[in-house]
Amino acid sequence: MDQLYQLLCIPKPPSLQISDLKTGNFTQFLDVSMKSSASIKKDHALKTDATKEFAKLVSAKSNSPGNTMRMVNDIFKSASAACHLDRERALIDWLQVCVSTAIEFGLDPEKAKNNAYTQKPAPAPKSPKKSVSAPAKKTKKQQKVEEEEEYELETDVSWEEDDGERYDLIGSSDDDYVPSIDDGVVPSKPRPSRKSKSDTTPAKTPRKKKNQDQAVPPSPPKSSKDAIIPLIKEGAGPKALQKYFAGLENIDPKFKSNSAPVLSGDYFARAFFFPSKDSFNAFLSVLHSATKTIDICVFAFTDDDVANALISAKKRGVAIKIITDNQQAAGKGADAKRLQESYGIPFKTDNTTGYMHNKFAIIDSTTLINGSFNWSKGARFKNRENVLITNIPVCIKEFQSQFDALWAEF
Repeated sequence: MDQLYQLLCIPKPPSLQISDLKTGNFTQFLDVSMKSSASIKKDHALKTDATKEFAKLVSAKSNSPGNTMRMVNDIFKSASAACHLDRERALIDWLQVCVSTAIEFGLDPEKAKNNAYTQKPAPAPKSPKKSVSAPAKKTKKQQKVEEEEEYELETDVSWEEDDGERYDLIGSSDDDYVPSIDDGVVPSKPRPSRKSKSDTTPAKTPRKKKNQDQAVPPSPPKSSKDAIIPLIKEGAGPKALQKYFAGLENIDPKFKSNSAPVLSGDYFARAFFFPSKDSFNAFLSVLHSATKTIDICVFAFTDDDVANALISAKKRGVAIKIITDNQQAAGKGADAKRLQESYGIPFKTDNTTGYMHNKFAIIDSTTLINGSFNWSKGARFKNRENVLITNIPVCIKEFQSQFDALWAEF
C-alpha cells in the first residue's frame, strides 16, 4: 500500500498518538483525525481513546439542532479535505448530503411531515429519490452560507493577562470569541515585525504593555496609565447620564471633537473606541446609571466586570433581559446562564444555524449602546472595537422594537 501511495504521489498516512488528538479543540481534532484515519482504524486502543476524546469535545459544545447540523457539516468538510482522489471526495460530499438530510428530519420530525415533497402525488419507488434530492440543494446552500459566516477570520488569538487569567478567542465571527475549550482555539502567533531594508540585525519588536490604551481618539495618549473618565454613581438615572457625557468635554481637551457630541434639546451621541480604560468606563457608566430596565442583545458575554454591574443593577430593582447567541451562551466562561441561575436575570438564545450577532443595549428606554464591542475581556483588552452611546429617541425606538421582536421570537 505504501508503494501505491508513493506511485500516485500521495503522502503516506501519518502515524498517530492519542496525545496528538488531545488538543481541546474541535476543529483541530477533526483535521488531525481525518488525515490519520488509517492509523485509528488499525489500532483498537487508539480508536477507543479517539472516540472518547471526540465525545468529550462534542459534549462541551452547544447541542441545539442548529449547532448539531453545523457540527455534522464540519465533520464532513474535514473528511472531504483529507481525501486525495476526486472520487473519494465525491463520495464524502454525497454522503454528507444524505446524512445531513436524515439528521435534519430527525431533529425536526414536523418538517418531515409537512415537507412539500412528501405531499406531492408520486409513485412509491420514486418518493425516496425526491425526498433526498430536493433537500440536497438546500443543504448545499446552507453549507455555503455557514462556511462564509462561520469562519470569516481564520486567525485565532489566545493570551494571558498579568494576573495569569487566560482569555481565548476563535475565528467564528468578526471578533470571534466562543469562550470554549473546543472551538478553534489555536496557539497565538506573533505578527512578524516590519523592518526597514537597512535593518539587518534581528531584533524583537517592543510589545505594548498589557491593558495599555491605544492611540485612538478620544482616548488618552499611550503614556497614560490611569483612566481619566470616572465611573458614574450607580442608579444615577438618565438625566445624570446626560450631564455626565456633556461634562466629558471639560475633563480634558483630548476628549473634545470637531463636532459637538451634545446636540440640541439635551441629546447626545458619543463614540468610544477600544482598547481603552476610558472607553470602558464610559460604557460601564451607562449600565451603572440604570434605574428601571436594561435590555441587552449581544453576541458574546464573558466579562465579569460587566456581569457585576448587572448584578448590582438587579439588586437595586432594575429589570434586566439578555439575548445572546446560543453557541456563545453554551461556551466556557459565558455569563448569561450564570446570571439567570444565581440572580434570576432571564436570558434567551437564537437556536438557529446563523449567529445572533447584534451588539446593543437599551437602558431605561432612554439610552442606547451600539457598536462592534462584544462584552468580553478579550474585546476590551486586545481588540480595536467601537461603541456609540446616544439618547436620540428615534434610534432608541428602532432598537427597542428590534429587541422586543427578537425576545418574542426566541
